[in-house]
Parts: sequence; C-alpha cells; structure tokens
Amino acid sequence: MRYYKKVLALFCAGLILFGLWGCSGRMDNREDTKTNRLDLPPEHLELSERQREILKKENLPQEYDKLTQTQKRAICRMEKMLCYLDEKYPGVEFRYLEYSAGYFDTEWLSVYPRGGSSRDIVTVRPAGYNENGTFTDNYIGVYVRPYYEEAIAQYVKDYFQSGNVLVIGPDSVKTTLESTDDAAAGKIAGNCSGSCHIYFYLNLTDEKMKEFCEAFGAWCAENGYSGDHLVTLVESSEKLEEISEFNQYSYLNEDTYTLQYHCTVSTGGTVDIL
Repeated sequence: MRYYKKVLALFCAGLILFGLWGCSGRMDNREDTKTNRLDLPPEHLELSERQREILKKENLPQEYDKLTQTQKRAICRMEKMLCYLDEKYPGVEFRYLEYSAGYFDTEWLSVYPRGGSSRDIVTVRPAGYNENGTFTDNYIGVYVRPYYEEAIAQYVKDYFQSGNVLVIGPDSVKTTLESTDDAAAGKIAGNCSGSCHIYFYLNLTDEKMKEFCEAFGAWCAENGYSGDHLVTLVESSEKLEEISEFNQYSYLNEDTYTLQYHCTVSTGGTVDIL
C-alpha cells in the first residue's frame, strides 16, 4: 500500500512540476509579446521636420530628449503610421489632426490629405494586436466617396431628367476597392456601399415619390449600393441651393421638406421603403 502511495505522490509531483513549467513558459511568451507591443522608443533620436511640426501643434517640446517617455513613444508611433501611409499612397501628403495612444486595440491616428475638406478624415489603426507592426486605414473609402455620390446623383438626374439633385454620402464609403486607380476607373458598382442623403426639388405627388424610391432601391440593390438612403423632396429650389454637407441636418425637419422616405437596401438586396 505504501508503495502505491509513493508512486501516486511522485506522479502528482510530476504533474505539478509540468504545470508550473508550462505556465511559466506561456507567461514568458506573453511577457515577450507584451514587450514587443509596447514598441519602446529609442533613447535618443533626431526628429524629422514632420515630427517637430506635430509636437509644435501639440505645444510640446520639439527636442526629443525633453519629451517624457510616453511622449517619445507617441511621436515614434505616429511617425510609423505616417510612414505606412507614405509607402502605401505615394504622392499623397497627409496632414496630422489627432492621435490617441489608447491600448493596442484602440490606438488611432487621424490625418487628412492635403487639399481635402474637413470630411476627408483618414484614420490609421494597428492591424489586430499589431504583433507584426502593420496598420489599416480608410483612405480608399474617403477617396471613393465623390465617385459614389456622383454615381447615385447621376441615376437620380437621369430618372427625373433634372439637375436639381444633391447627394451627400458617408464620410467614408465601405469599399472592396484596393487602389485609387480602381475608383478613378469607375469600378464603383458592386464594390461600394454606404448610406446617402438625397435631396431634390420637383413637383411630385406622394405616389410618384414612392415610385421613384422603389425604382431607386431596385437599382441600388442591383449595384450593391446597400445602406439606409434618406430621400428628401425639399420645398423649393432655393432651399435645395442652401443645403450643403455641413448644414444638411438643419434641413431634415418637417418644416423644410415636402416629402421624405427611407429607402433601406440590405447587403442581401432586400429593399424596404418607409
């Protein structure tokens, strides 16, 4: 009996030792990964002109050695993100807007292409947990927006044979396009989606408005333009001229439009008119 107890005790001890070693090994791996993810900044660094401009905008010292460890890491991370954009989109100059360190799943950098409007905000984020130092961005979605808006506006203009149409798309269109060349080549249908606000002025009855929404919804489904499209018949051509991408929400109450419908197109092609 004592023999079996001794064997059992040795067996249990072996399991415990194995468990401790295994846990220790996994913990070491996690610690190593964590250290890599911290992306520790160098002790000394000659800042680029771009980095100094960012620090100046944030009212921080423009000499690397005068920055805190957190600030050093932030300016180095921003430079990596900007270099990623430079390499991916050669010839496009991106201007700094804002940065949030967050954690690795919430870190982001906001920039805009030179010459762009306040809607042209490009956000760069780490890809996954950033173990391999790669990033993701939405520049193509921002770039393709005017092409997407124009495609929808052209359909409305052709349908009514009228130019009194304004289409305002989302700030960043969802797209499967991978390059600006694809957008410029007109490869919009089947590759882009996003909710739009559509404004126009015509003498329409409620029945004719519904007919248009049904035809428009079917066309969107055919071309993969899914989204909750808000179709608004404004009360006058003067009102239509007043609306812009920056003030449109002031014109979405019942005092400023005649008729309004939601034309919702699902990714599966189902159309609902509400």
